[in-house]
Amino acid sequence: MSEQQRHRVGTVKSIEELPKKEQIKALYEQKEITQTKALIDLAYATTEEFFKCDLGMAATINIHGIQKNILLEDLMFSRWLVNQYYSLFQDSPKSSAVKDTINTILSIEEFENHNYREVFIRIAYHEDKVYIDLTNEASEVVEISKEGWNIIQNPPVKFIRTDTMRPLPVPKRNGDISKIRSIFQMTDQQFQLWLSFIFGCLNPKGPFPILVLEGTSGAGKTLLSEMTKALVDPAFAPVRSLPKTEEDLFIMAQRNWLLVFDNLSGISNRMSDVLCKLSTGGGFTRRKLYTNSGESVMTATRPVIVNGMEHIARRPDLADRAIVLYLSNIFPETRKTKSEIWDEFEQLSGSIFGYLCDAVSMALKRYSNTEIKQKPRMADFAKWVTAAEPSLGFKDGEFLAVFMKNRQEIAEEAIEHDVLIFSIIETMKNKSVLEGPASYILDCLKSSVPLTYAESVEWVPPNKLKSAITRIEPVLLANGIQYKYKKNGKGRMHAFIKMN
Repeated sequence: MSEQQRHRVGTVKSIEELPKKEQIKALYEQKEITQTKALIDLAYATTEEFFKCDLGMAATINIHGIQKNILLEDLMFSRWLVNQYYSLFQDSPKSSAVKDTINTILSIEEFENHNYREVFIRIAYHEDKVYIDLTNEASEVVEISKEGWNIIQNPPVKFIRTDTMRPLPVPKRNGDISKIRSIFQMTDQQFQLWLSFIFGCLNPKGPFPILVLEGTSGAGKTLLSEMTKALVDPAFAPVRSLPKTEEDLFIMAQRNWLLVFDNLSGISNRMSDVLCKLSTGGGFTRRKLYTNSGESVMTATRPVIVNGMEHIARRPDLADRAIVLYLSNIFPETRKTKSEIWDEFEQLSGSIFGYLCDAVSMALKRYSNTEIKQKPRMADFAKWVTAAEPSLGFKDGEFLAVFMKNRQEIAEEAIEHDVLIFSIIETMKNKSVLEGPASYILDCLKSSVPLTYAESVEWVPPNKLKSAITRIEPVLLANGIQYKYKKNGKGRMHAFIKMN
């Protein structure tokens, strides 16, 4: 082919004068580029930008005037790439060419792209505003400021949407939440705590309490879990089994805002620690595949719901981060079918979500001037809810009083399920101070526990007393007992002091 023929299409325009897509088409049809090269050029021609984020390499694309952010390693990106190719050539590319294209782009961007962007799942914070991704077909987002809220498109933050995410209800003005109380038989205190947890989930920064729902079979634990998820972070398969590993839990957290685990009979010590980490913020590190020294890190701070029939929050460090609601069995005369309840809920959901958006606006307006004199554990959560009290329908200071009462009830419940806690509290009933080395302390505590338990392998050995006490220290404080540990000439000394 002559030089003139190579750079001309017919007798009308040279290839360089054609739009970029038409250039790609002409070069491919003239067999001057391969199908893979055509796909690569097409991806760069139609993508608004490629960028790095905590989840990997991503692309911003424009679909019908709406920006969407897609991870390159997600199935959605390959499907979009095939769609672009078909729109231009009216044919499908080879799957091998699509795979090679994505691998090539990943390699190029990994080494040449220094454009980092923060991405968000469902909820984001930017310049004193909260953004909530509705995840609907119109890609609408609720923008909430101190002045109120509006529904917009193309927000100033980048949201990533996963395959399992489902749309939130469109919020309605002057929303109301009172009618949902008819669905569940909750006390006033339980309703206030449940509402506070939901509202806490809309804090884009966290940390978040863990909502623990307990009760007999038929109390509506799973249904309440599903509806809470539907108001905050709707998803396919909204309630799931608790993963067995920390890695699986953090992978799930990368793809969901609110995690819901159903029908637990207990939580291992290891997973209890991981849930605590997820509640207040933490990370998981693993070795990169096919490397000896490389590592990949996943970080997340997420709200969590767990439910079950038994006492779930056994470990004090988990209980210290929890809101625990014990749901009563629903009376037969007031029980409704699941379809009836969901029909009623769907009619109310837009109004409820509008109510929550109003409360977020109120919190943004009052947060900087809100003060809590006695800061509890999860103080950031408490301040967020307290700032929104007027909009949530709470009296001044009412949330904190209800929250602290729930924490006291949790501490009292822990006494019945932890032998070490029980033995310390029982021993301290007749003492103001108990001090001495570990062996002496344990001998004193043994008098308050069954002999068979005190002589079993489950009883605390002297060399592990300090770590065991550190774990239960929040419960001891809640029950008026202070613990101190020090080293002196007499050795390692433990002291329990009854507080006035």
